Amino acid sequence: MATITAMPGGARADARISESDVFYQRGLGLCGSEILRGTTLEVVQFLLLMGQYLQGTQKSVQAWTVHGLAVKAALQLGLHSRNASKSFPPLEQETRKRTWYGCVVLDRTLSMTFGRPSSIPDYYVRLELPSKRDFEKSSAFVDDETSYLSVSFFNSTITLYKQLWNILDLLYGQNIGCDTPLSVSETVAHIFSMEQHLFTWERSLHPSLQLVSTTILNQMPLDQTFPSPQYFSWKFRVILTLRYLNLRVLLHRPVLVKFIAASRYPDRDPQDLKILQQIGMNSMQIVTESAMEIIDIVSRVVLEPGWKQTFNAAVVLIGAVWVYRDTALCNTSMTAQAKKVQQYPARAVMALSKLDHGNRLIDRCRYSLEQFNKMLVDPGKFPFQNGS
Repeated sequence: MATITAMPGGARADARISESDVFYQRGLGLCGSEILRGTTLEVVQFLLLMGQYLQGTQKSVQAWTVHGLAVKAALQLGLHSRNASKSFPPLEQETRKRTWYGCVVLDRTLSMTFGRPSSIPDYYVRLELPSKRDFEKSSAFVDDETSYLSVSFFNSTITLYKQLWNILDLLYGQNIGCDTPLSVSETVAHIFSMEQHLFTWERSLHPSLQLVSTTILNQMPLDQTFPSPQYFSWKFRVILTLRYLNLRVLLHRPVLVKFIAASRYPDRDPQDLKILQQIGMNSMQIVTESAMEIIDIVSRVVLEPGWKQTFNAAVVLIGAVWVYRDTALCNTSMTAQAKKVQQYPARAVMALSKLDHGNRLIDRCRYSLEQFNKMLVDPGKFPFQNGS
């Protein structure tokens, strides 16, 4: 994990992946016979690391399979159960709890990323959140303040991803693919409710974990020392902000999809279209602003000098430009917004080009965005524009 996630700017991604695979194969050789047994906490932790590693190497089939083994082993050991853990010493109780929440967070991440049903239903997640205990000793690398902040960061991610579960449940049918599509009014009602939950989550954040913006980042001093509580605070804030913005894009994207569907068919229902235009434009505004903010933050981190050393957001913006150009759907006041949004796919391409080198997934994303961006420059290449 340390090798493959090493900070870009040194070895190329393909070289890091090749080097890290040596350690992965060694680990698999040493622990392979224990995986199917799943009878110890250490096996679950090993499987979690494997799942995270495989996700980072774009081996989605293997990542999903290994994650399934981790969840089954965790359930077998009762990591999800307060009663099953109460006989253990406090330190092991906390370790079991954190390992269980590691399974939960990875489950939500993989479900969102791969578009598959979750392996852990939300009603299985009943344990209290992890806590910083007196038995945890500070180390030379991480001081007590950073250790406490790390637990708060983990908890903020857990509670945010509970909202991710709700979004996947209410708007995406848990990726099962059997539900009847929601009406515009139903979709907007769910979105409004979820926005209130996200607002409550944001207000609950620890002061050192408050969300950031590109404006705040531009004011940040570039001489943050590593390691220090200030360094980790900024790092955690940026990560939480990107996760939050990604959820807002996921939350409001169904409205964008409905606008795109309306632009493709000339025989669209006038009444349905009227409702969409009346109550859907706010979601269009939020989804485009969130996507632009993601690209701005990533660009700030990977492009600006002085920093130590996105595809989904850009695709959403391309869809938004498509909708904004349909004057039958959007009024002329959206023209300025369309011009602003149109600049961002190229900005995303530039950010991806600096994000990592030799990473095949990033290279494919960048190439696809380049092709989409060419279509934006030449609107005649849109295959479905205005129902054609």
